[in-house]
Amino acid sequence: MRVEESGVLASLRPTREDRRPSTEQIAVHAYLLWLARGQPGGTDWDDWLEAERQLAASA
Repeated sequence: MRVEESGVLASLRPTREDRRPSTEQIAVHAYLLWLARGQPGGTDWDDWLEAERQLAASA
């Protein structure tokens, strides 16, 4: 796995054809954020929104 400076996995970056991240890309990135934060309960929505933000910023 290659992680970019932004902290986003390179394979999760949207392609040039589709600048919006897919639901799968957001879900995987949210899961990785959750793991990195020690798997706290009740943060699924926060992790999802942060994943969307990070992926959009890296596009």
